[in-house]
Amino acid sequence: MEGFLFKKARGESTFGRHNWKLRWFLLESTSLSYFESFDTGSNKPNDVKGLFPTDGCTIKDIKHDDFDNAFLVSHPNRKPLMLAAETSNLKKLWVKAIMDSSTLAPGATVGALDPSTYLETLGIQHKSFNRERTLSSLNDVELESAFKFRALQTDPSHGGDSHASEQVHEVRLNFSDTGWIPNQN
Repeated sequence: MEGFLFKKARGESTFGRHNWKLRWFLLESTSLSYFESFDTGSNKPNDVKGLFPTDGCTIKDIKHDDFDNAFLVSHPNRKPLMLAAETSNLKKLWVKAIMDSSTLAPGATVGALDPSTYLETLGIQHKSFNRERTLSSLNDVELESAFKFRALQTDPSHGGDSHASEQVHEVRLNFSDTGWIPNQN
């Protein structure tokens, strides 16, 4: 799963800031990476800011004055991450995805599912797809690119519709549960 979340700064810099920053998060297997931003031109995240292990982690709902949808991700060997989602449904999807990854062995993933069902469910049309190719012939990189494109289009932090954004992430999470998690090479 991937998309934008707000991350609370820990205040460990010289200036001790504790503000919230919008970051692009990527959950792969048992690693939650976060990035400064996402470049729509290259379709890749920019400037990795951190990596957080999710194997064996726990999640706790928290109340925060700035965000209604805040939660804390804790790991026995790391300082906790305070995160917040735009909507309660996105929060539920992220919490479920992180909790599911917490039970995996490091590096573990599950097998493949028919990608055409995934794209048809999302209703994705991407400029890199041409009519001569069938949906089922797309490779994992192309499928992931299509998901990122649609996730950015619908992200509320970038002018998108929150309901559509939730649907994109929910479909992605459902397909992850049933076996389609692309290889990230």
